[in-house]
Amino acid sequence: MTRRLEKHCGQIRVRRFREGFVPACIEAGEAALLPDCGRFWLREVVLYGHDRPWLTARTLVPAVTEAGPAQQVLSLGDVPLGQWLFRHRPPARAVIQFGRVGTLWARHASLRLPEGQPLLLTEAFLPDCPLYASGDDVPEQ
Repeated sequence: MTRRLEKHCGQIRVRRFREGFVPACIEAGEAALLPDCGRFWLREVVLYGHDRPWLTARTLVPAVTEAGPAQQVLSLGDVPLGQWLFRHRPPARAVIQFGRVGTLWARHASLRLPEGQPLLLTEAFLPDCPLYASGDDVPEQ
Protein backbone atom coordinates (compact mmCIF):
# COMPACT_ATOMS: atom_id res chain seq x y z
CA MET A 1 0.00 0.00 0.00
CA THR A 2 2.87 2.37 0.80
CA ARG A 3 4.24 2.08 -2.75
CA ARG A 4 0.80 2.72 -4.23
CA LEU A 5 0.35 5.83 -2.10
CA GLU A 6 3.86 7.08 -2.91
CA LYS A 7 2.92 7.12 -6.60
CA HIS A 8 0.51 9.94 -5.74
CA CYS A 9 2.93 12.14 -3.81
CA GLY A 10 6.50 10.86 -4.05
CA GLN A 11 7.03 10.34 -0.33
CA ILE A 12 4.78 9.27 2.50
CA ARG A 13 5.22 10.83 5.93
CA VAL A 14 4.47 8.80 9.06
CA ARG A 15 3.13 10.28 12.28
CA ARG A 16 3.19 7.87 15.21
CA PHE A 17 0.39 8.20 17.74
CA ARG A 18 0.92 5.16 19.90
CA GLU A 19 3.76 2.70 20.10
CA GLY A 20 4.80 0.21 22.73
CA PHE A 21 3.91 -3.01 24.48
CA VAL A 22 0.29 -3.52 25.50
CA PRO A 23 -1.38 -6.30 27.52
CA ALA A 24 -3.30 -9.00 25.73
CA CYS A 25 -6.55 -7.01 25.88
CA ILE A 26 -6.98 -6.66 22.12
CA GLU A 27 -10.16 -6.67 20.06
CA ALA A 28 -11.90 -10.02 19.50
CA GLY A 29 -11.41 -9.89 15.72
CA GLU A 30 -7.69 -9.34 16.22
CA ALA A 31 -7.38 -12.07 18.85
CA ALA A 32 -8.74 -14.64 16.38
CA LEU A 33 -5.88 -13.84 13.96
CA LEU A 34 -2.99 -13.85 16.45
CA PRO A 35 -1.52 -16.40 18.86
CA ASP A 36 -2.57 -16.21 22.48
CA CYS A 37 0.16 -14.46 24.46
CA GLY A 38 0.51 -12.09 27.39
CA ARG A 39 1.42 -8.92 25.51
CA PHE A 40 1.77 -7.39 22.05
CA TRP A 41 3.79 -4.67 20.36
CA LEU A 42 1.31 -2.05 19.18
CA ARG A 43 2.06 0.67 16.64
CA GLU A 44 -0.63 3.13 15.55
CA VAL A 45 0.23 5.66 12.87
CA VAL A 46 -1.27 8.00 10.28
CA LEU A 47 0.27 8.11 6.81
CA TYR A 48 0.31 11.53 5.16
CA GLY A 49 0.69 12.49 1.52
CA HIS A 50 0.92 16.15 0.49
CA ASP A 51 0.52 16.96 4.23
CA ARG A 52 -2.96 15.41 4.24
CA PRO A 53 -3.91 12.33 6.28
CA TRP A 54 -4.54 9.42 3.91
CA LEU A 55 -4.51 6.28 6.00
CA THR A 56 -4.50 5.12 9.61
CA ALA A 57 -2.66 1.92 10.41
CA ARG A 58 -2.54 -0.31 13.47
CA THR A 59 0.14 -3.01 13.72
CA LEU A 60 0.16 -5.78 16.31
CA VAL A 61 3.06 -8.20 16.82
CA PRO A 62 2.96 -10.85 19.56
CA ALA A 63 5.70 -10.22 22.13
CA VAL A 64 6.81 -13.85 21.80
CA THR A 65 8.11 -12.91 18.32
CA GLU A 66 10.46 -10.17 19.52
CA ALA A 67 13.48 -11.94 18.02
CA GLY A 68 14.44 -12.04 14.34
CA PRO A 69 12.70 -9.84 11.77
CA ALA A 70 9.95 -8.93 14.23
CA GLN A 71 12.56 -7.13 16.34
CA GLN A 72 13.03 -4.69 13.45
CA VAL A 73 9.31 -3.89 13.46
CA LEU A 74 9.71 -2.69 17.04
CA SER A 75 12.24 -0.07 15.96
CA LEU A 76 10.78 1.27 12.68
CA GLY A 77 10.43 4.79 14.00
CA ASP A 78 8.94 6.97 11.25
CA VAL A 79 9.56 4.44 8.47
CA PRO A 80 6.34 3.15 6.88
CA LEU A 81 5.76 -0.53 7.69
CA GLY A 82 5.15 -1.29 4.01
CA GLN A 83 8.54 0.12 3.06
CA TRP A 84 10.23 -2.23 5.52
CA LEU A 85 8.03 -5.26 4.73
CA PHE A 86 8.68 -5.22 0.99
CA ARG A 87 12.35 -4.25 1.12
CA HIS A 88 13.31 -7.90 0.92
CA ARG A 89 11.00 -10.85 0.36
CA PRO A 90 7.29 -9.93 0.58
CA PRO A 91 5.56 -11.45 3.60
CA ALA A 92 3.10 -14.31 3.22
CA ARG A 93 -0.51 -13.22 3.69
CA ALA A 94 -2.54 -15.64 5.73
CA VAL A 95 -5.78 -13.61 5.76
CA ILE A 96 -6.94 -10.37 4.21
CA GLN A 97 -10.38 -8.93 4.92
CA PHE A 98 -11.98 -5.78 3.50
CA GLY A 99 -14.88 -3.94 5.06
CA ARG A 100 -16.16 -0.64 6.35
CA VAL A 101 -15.58 1.23 9.59
CA GLY A 102 -18.37 3.78 9.54
CA THR A 103 -18.03 5.51 6.17
CA LEU A 104 -14.40 4.51 5.64
CA TRP A 105 -13.05 1.46 3.87
CA ALA A 106 -10.66 -0.65 5.91
CA ARG A 107 -8.75 -3.89 5.72
CA HIS A 108 -7.19 -6.45 8.06
CA ALA A 109 -4.11 -8.30 6.84
CA SER A 110 -2.62 -11.19 8.78
CA LEU A 111 0.96 -11.55 7.59
CA ARG A 112 3.83 -13.95 8.23
CA LEU A 113 7.31 -12.46 8.45
CA PRO A 114 10.24 -14.34 6.84
CA GLU A 115 10.81 -16.61 9.85
CA GLY A 116 7.07 -17.28 10.26
CA GLN A 117 6.32 -14.70 12.95
CA PRO A 118 2.76 -13.34 12.76
CA LEU A 119 1.93 -9.67 12.29
CA LEU A 120 -1.54 -8.15 12.08
CA LEU A 121 -2.05 -4.94 10.13
CA THR A 122 -5.33 -3.00 10.16
CA GLU A 123 -5.68 -0.02 7.82
CA ALA A 124 -8.48 2.52 7.41
CA PHE A 125 -8.51 4.67 4.28
CA LEU A 126 -9.27 8.29 5.22
CA PRO A 127 -11.47 10.56 3.03
CA ASP A 128 -8.50 12.35 1.40
CA CYS A 129 -6.83 9.09 0.39
CA PRO A 130 -6.22 9.14 -3.38
CA LEU A 131 -7.34 5.52 -3.64
CA TYR A 132 -10.91 6.86 -3.58
CA ALA A 133 -10.12 8.66 -6.87
CA SER A 134 -12.53 6.54 -8.91
CA GLY A 135 -15.34 8.68 -7.50
CA ASP A 136 -17.48 5.76 -6.34
CA ASP A 137 -16.37 6.04 -2.70
CA VAL A 138 -14.50 2.71 -2.84
CA PRO A 139 -10.70 2.54 -2.70
CA GLU A 140 -9.15 0.90 -5.73
CA GLN A 141 -8.19 -2.68 -4.89
